Amino acid sequence: NTLCVISGREKSVMKWKYGHIYNIYIAAENGYYYAWNDKHQDFTFNRFMNVKDWGWKEIVLDIVKSYKERVDGSYVDIKDSSVRWFYTSVDTDFGVKESNELVTDLQNFLRYLPLEIVHEKDYVEVRLIGADKEAFTREFLKSYEKSKGVADFILCIGDSQSDEGIFKVAKEYAKHKALRNVFCITVGEKASLADYFVNESNQVPTNLAEIILPSVEVRTCIRVVAGETIVGDAEVGRFQKTRFVHTQHLFSHHEDLRQGRLLQTRISQGSNY
Repeated sequence: NTLCVISGREKSVMKWKYGHIYNIYIAAENGYYYAWNDKHQDFTFNRFMNVKDWGWKEIVLDIVKSYKERVDGSYVDIKDSSVRWFYTSVDTDFGVKESNELVTDLQNFLRYLPLEIVHEKDYVEVRLIGADKEAFTREFLKSYEKSKGVADFILCIGDSQSDEGIFKVAKEYAKHKALRNVFCITVGEKASLADYFVNESNQVPTNLAEIILPSVEVRTCIRVVAGETIVGDAEVGRFQKTRFVHTQHLFSHHEDLRQGRLLQTRISQGSNY
């Protein structure tokens, strides 16, 4: 089985959290850095893409720092591949108003640069185009297929808007390879590309534990875990059924999101996918 953890956190944080786990792929800063933790090799990060011009950072920092000064409680987080302005501790209405204004300013100043502006519920991020979870997941699956072949089972779990790119790639891959056992799960009831959701991240380990069945084995399994969702030590690769609630592929209106029936999937003994 193969586990890949993709996060927006810095590589130092990812190494501290997961560096003690062997046979795991780790992607930091949304995939800008990646590493394969093999106990027979040194744990080192590689760059997913090479960048020669970092002049854009000065422009972005000048803009976001002006918002930090005028919005009490906000702060700036600087990474190698991105700059984020957080308004987590700011009054909700005021934070939303200021974040929208920041996005507009950034769009005006950065329109001709190879950058992407991401507006999440508690931060605004400017990052390099291509330094994202979608691009990394696509390359990861290509690399995996070349070295190990097409997987029998792919499980993707994420809780933020940036994780939608992972779900998109996984579903495209499933369609292209005619795979049945590809499941995308988001955390929180919301419009999502994911087919299923759990209400809270702490439900993820519980649900994974419930789907383990020692008598049923899947030959090759990939788990893609995004953000800070921790799945524990469950031996995913042995499955009975999943209990994640269906989101029915709804994207536009949250009020249209309906709770579907629980997925009841039993993988039969000796199935060939």
